[in-house]
Amino acid sequence: MSQSVLLIGATGNIGSHIAEGLVRHKSSFSKLAAFTTEESLNNSDKKKQFDKITEQGFSVVVGDLDNKQSLINAFKGFDVIVSSIGGALVPKQTEIIDAAAEAGVKRFYPSEFGTDTTTPFYRTLTALQGKVKIQEYLEQVVEKYPNFTYSLFLTGAFSEWVPSQFFKFDFKNHTFEVIGDESALDAKFATTSFKE
Repeated sequence: MSQSVLLIGATGNIGSHIAEGLVRHKSSFSKLAAFTTEESLNNSDKKKQFDKITEQGFSVVVGDLDNKQSLINAFKGFDVIVSSIGGALVPKQTEIIDAAAEAGVKRFYPSEFGTDTTTPFYRTLTALQGKVKIQEYLEQVVEKYPNFTYSLFLTGAFSEWVPSQFFKFDFKNHTFEVIGDESALDAKFATTSFKE
């Protein structure tokens, strides 16, 4: 049986690539939809992006991130929710998770793209604490709602972002500088491209 999928953050840096991937495989799903807010729909740039994915087979579901009942109503009827919200909104996922579980969503993918935050070293990094807290929260919700499950997309860094975020590239001399101490040179480093 094919599943219905709701994508949160479909017009963002990562979500737009997820939307493209879902469109490529849309015959595998019974329904594809993108969640947004009225505020985003009133933004002309975002509206253009939503118009584009609508033409590609997505429907648009509008809700209020600050209203739990609005979220529950928006999430009802979906089997899977993929969250690709960024930065400052990552902690907001606790409310999204609660609403998803109450709405009967079966699988939730949190905005977990990037570093493997399940490893002890990365779990201690200040920059990743928001994601770690979401993982811990998901464990609590799964205990309360046994039909609710989750998975993490542990992609490693996105190769398209690596030159600007992690290394100082000198393209003229074909060198780069690794940020960190010398022990970082022995560390494994994995990347994924957006297309993957």
